[in-house]
Amino acid sequence: MNNIVKLESIEACKYDVQAGLDYLVKYGKPAVSLQDDGWHSVCRMYVSDKGVTFDVRSDFNYATPADAINICIIRLMKTLKNFGK
Repeated sequence: MNNIVKLESIEACKYDVQAGLDYLVKYGKPAVSLQDDGWHSVCRMYVSDKGVTFDVRSDFNYATPADAINICIIRLMKTLKNFGK
């Protein structure tokens, strides 16, 4: 994913860290970590009525935890839209 897409996506979703985690926990088990290249976010998803478990992840190179969480939320929203939830 290129930087232009990341910036446009982050601008579309502006949760702070706590609000973003509160949003993600509605759908699964979120986690945020600092790696060598920057911040990363993941949410283990449980879609019980579909019998599916999977991870939604950000990339590993975000400057702030909020940026990583927001990308994870955007990807979560796109995934849920594909599942028809």
